[in-house]
Amino acid sequence: FIPLQEQIGHFHSASPSIHLLDAKYDELHNYEFARKQGAVPLIDYNPRNEKLTRDALLERGYDHNGWPYAPHCHFPTRPNGFDAAAQRLSFACFKQCLKSKDPALLHLYGNCPHRDNRLGFATHLPIAQHPRLLLEVPRGSERHRQIRYLRSASERTNSTLKDDNAILRQPPARSYRRAAVVSLMGVMTTLIDRVFRFVLDVTVNQRKFKQTGDKHWFDQLSPPEVPAYIK
Repeated sequence: FIPLQEQIGHFHSASPSIHLLDAKYDELHNYEFARKQGAVPLIDYNPRNEKLTRDALLERGYDHNGWPYAPHCHFPTRPNGFDAAAQRLSFACFKQCLKSKDPALLHLYGNCPHRDNRLGFATHLPIAQHPRLLLEVPRGSERHRQIRYLRSASERTNSTLKDDNAILRQPPARSYRRAAVVSLMGVMTTLIDRVFRFVLDVTVNQRKFKQTGDKHWFDQLSPPEVPAYIK
């Protein structure tokens, strides 16, 4: 990862703001390198030999995403912002126990020392405390999930270009301009391929619905959700 980023920086003067990597790259020096470059290292976490049972997580004080537990009710807190200057994450319980109808939890709230606070129990965790687990975009948050899904879309596209259409398997590109042309042709080919697959699927389903009257095929004709790679 590090030599590749150094080469990209040297030849293209690129400064990525996010490094999106799988758990194979979950090594401390990769996080340190990315942050020194001013980027956010969104690397999948590898728990290795950590105990992730409920009791083990409560004993250590934070869950598998690095979210600390509220000390009184043991609810996992939720992210409440990132302080870039202090390089720390904020967490709060947001009085989750009030949303429960469990009398025991309501009793806990009645005796909670943090109930007068607007957000309930709140705390801060510096990234330096857990530099692999704690990220500038908190693990488990909706924002983290959205960004992380982009990697799957790009990997599917790369797989199509290399394996299905064999465009990028051994591209005869000898300059940046030619490499850009090959890449653009690959993206166009992939998009056309997927559009025609969609047209064929709809045509077949429509024909089967007319022939059988089976509602199952009619349901298949409903507009699909727009994939992330098209958005």
